[in-house]
Amino acid sequence: MNVKTSKTLLLIACVSFLLPGAAQAKSNRPTSPWPQVVAKTKSAECAQILKAAKLVFDGKSPDLNEDAEPAIKGNVGLVLAPKGRAVDVAGSQSFWFDEKFIETNKEGPEGIPTVYWQKDPEKGGRFLVGQKHMNWEGDWYDMYFVNADIKPEKLSELVSGSQQESQAEMKTIPEGTLIYRNLWHRPWLYRNAQSNQIIAVNPLADWGNSKSGALPEWAIYGPADGAKVKLLGTIRFCPKVEPLKLLPAGPLREMAMVLDKIIGIPKDDEGTFRATPRLRSEAALAWTNLLLRPWAMDEPSNSRADVEAGLKRWAKGSPGFAQQYAKLKSMYPQAEQALSAYYQTSGKMPAAAAKHLAKESLDIAYRSNFKF
Repeated sequence: MNVKTSKTLLLIACVSFLLPGAAQAKSNRPTSPWPQVVAKTKSAECAQILKAAKLVFDGKSPDLNEDAEPAIKGNVGLVLAPKGRAVDVAGSQSFWFDEKFIETNKEGPEGIPTVYWQKDPEKGGRFLVGQKHMNWEGDWYDMYFVNADIKPEKLSELVSGSQQESQAEMKTIPEGTLIYRNLWHRPWLYRNAQSNQIIAVNPLADWGNSKSGALPEWAIYGPADGAKVKLLGTIRFCPKVEPLKLLPAGPLREMAMVLDKIIGIPKDDEGTFRATPRLRSEAALAWTNLLLRPWAMDEPSNSRADVEAGLKRWAKGSPGFAQQYAKLKSMYPQAEQALSAYYQTSGKMPAAAAKHLAKESLDIAYRSNFKF
């Protein structure tokens, strides 16, 4: 090898080490065809939201709808978005927003909701977002497209007046259009710099929504004449199937189904805490991210030793429990191999990287099924 060639290889090695997007770094993350936009016609607005969705999808937050930082830094026109995790901001201002385009009443007196509205109306209306305290679990949120001539103080009255009303979506009301109200998830607002229009994203992710799928879709709305809105398209982050059916058939899915049976069905009313449905929801998200976004999996509170100790105690409860635990132990190595193979084929990862990622991510998904 001559000196010139040696220097060239050294330079390539240094660049590969320093650049996070280099091929060496990419090989440690599976590739994905998601997210995708579904729309009848192509539009600049849907393309803009798809770009934002890719940034969020590639982010590190397990929940796609609680981490606006990638979209804020990505300069994709975001003007209002969730600020922190919903469980951490209940009862306080829970939105980041751009004061150039969004106004707010800040936090009003006790009992008065916080409202955020689009400064400059378009097509006779403006988007309105409302936040109101529900209970210890968190806050409720509303999204409207209201008539442009409604005074700011009336916007607050509109949101507070819906406190006791039932949940509804896409309904014409005297003030304009109700997109949704009294739900747990927070909307996002973007601005298209070319058209100067505000675009609303409704992440169809309300807690406990059985129709939300493995990773809930984003519905994209734009303004229409007469203070109405029109659906421009949707963003899909994965196939429309239940989380466990998203897993490839074979030992990985079979093990996940055994774990789901172990979670079980509560014998008694769990009240608003709903410990079992919450755990099942967390496990479903873990399985989904295991397959599609393993870099974004949340570390469970239980260590592997905690989980195994808890399962051993549980297995002593009946012969059936003992059989399930034995089956679980025998299936785990097969499931890990299946996951590694999946990362290699579908994720196009090198064998060594896929094996390492499968070992780490399956351990997290496994532990996410328990609270000991």
